[in-house]
Amino acid sequence: KYTDILEWAAWADKTVDYIPRTDKPDLGFRNLKRTLDQLRAINSATAGEWMIEVRDDLVIFEPVWGAPFVMEKLMGHKEVPESANLMESMRGTSKGVGKAVFASATLMGAEYIAETLGLPDGSWAYLDMPSTFPVANRPINYAPVDGMNATKLSTFEGRERMQDAIDELVYHYVMAGTPWGVVHAVSNKYRDFILTESRWSGIMVTTPDEHAKRVDAGEPSVLVAANVTEGWDGRDDLCRFVIMPKVPFPNLGDKRTKIRMQEDARSFDHRALVAIVQGAGRGVRHREDYCDTWILDKSWNMLYYKRRDWLPESFLDAY
Repeated sequence: KYTDILEWAAWADKTVDYIPRTDKPDLGFRNLKRTLDQLRAINSATAGEWMIEVRDDLVIFEPVWGAPFVMEKLMGHKEVPESANLMESMRGTSKGVGKAVFASATLMGAEYIAETLGLPDGSWAYLDMPSTFPVANRPINYAPVDGMNATKLSTFEGRERMQDAIDELVYHYVMAGTPWGVVHAVSNKYRDFILTESRWSGIMVTTPDEHAKRVDAGEPSVLVAANVTEGWDGRDDLCRFVIMPKVPFPNLGDKRTKIRMQEDARSFDHRALVAIVQGAGRGVRHREDYCDTWILDKSWNMLYYKRRDWLPESFLDAY
């Protein structure tokens, strides 16, 4: 198996002619040819824009950044157009795109996002709207306990102080009669440490389904998971508190994350901020809903003052 993207490009150039030609439409062959054509188009000038990951029976090709895809595949340009008016520069392109909308539940750091997408200055606008949910229902509290880096996480002594803080918060909500919440554990390894070392392990679960069953039955339940900062709907009694014992910085073991970090260190901070904002939003899902959020990692302080301009108004209002 090749490990260099240019080797795969050369292979695709030789292989494309072997795809059977048939009068009958065949989606499988059509998609295969599209993939080969994309590989064939990669050359020494653009090879650095792509990353390759070879697994047991799978080869994954992905762009490192979004700008080349946006410019060429969506806008019809190989390079960022000189015109500051992106709509004007798109007229007459083969793509025929009249308008384009980029949507996200947590779209923040507008200048940074525009830059990574290759959008020239003057071609975009950003509007930060306030939340319609009452601020009093969604307080975000920073209560620094300890700096949870990899070294601290690696030993029981390093984790002990943070675990005591997590347990004290759980105790508070159990005694308050709202024993339902989530602990964002950032990794399965740290999740397992919490489940093993917590004084409240008996009411802790690891799946949203099991958590929902316990809540529906009126039983205390704390969801401890590494993958629910996004997508999980913790409405009403499913989530009355959110605990973040560690800032969810992206994993540098991930190839794309590492490459992006080396090319633009801002990507590391942006991913962490998005995860914090998304994670804090799991518990307040409508105007009458309410939930407390607790950020306990001392590492948050530096990130907050470094990148607070990226944070949405709705987060800052509640912080």
